[in-house]
Amino acid sequence: MLRDFEKGTKTIPRTIVSSDMKTFIWLLALCLIAVTVAASGDTPVYEWSKRLELTREQQQLLRLYDDMEHSREPVEQASLAESVKRLATKLGADAVRPSKPGEITVSRLGDTDIFAVHNPSKDSVAITIAVKGDEQQIGTRMGSIGRLTYLPPSGTLIVPNLYWTTPRTAQK
Repeated sequence: MLRDFEKGTKTIPRTIVSSDMKTFIWLLALCLIAVTVAASGDTPVYEWSKRLELTREQQQLLRLYDDMEHSREPVEQASLAESVKRLATKLGADAVRPSKPGEITVSRLGDTDIFAVHNPSKDSVAITIAVKGDEQQIGTRMGSIGRLTYLPPSGTLIVPNLYWTTPRTAQK
């Protein structure tokens, strides 16, 4: 929308930028940042629509970590730890572990509903992320759906409309 106002004897045109234009500018800036970072090769950046999917073996490794965390018997824990070590060795660089609370950082990109989820650790870590609007009928209610994904070391995931994460993340 264009609006004119008087300042002294001169008329100065003033442009009011709509929220859609602000969103477009932030997305453009985000794309330029992503291209620059990707070109440098230091930090892998992924879009939500192209997030990394866990393989069957990675999911099995995460189940073993979960079983080990909930096991109370030392003999069973030792057996599970050995299974985790064996499978992690087999997977090599593709091995993942569950993220710890506060380990992953989340940053809002400007005044938009776009967030950068970053893994600052040296390990590939798994995290569950839900976005607003990704819902499913559960009984008589609608429930938000969390999607399990993972981030490689120093990796960043760009998420629109972030709703919640498990485990919790640190805000930056």
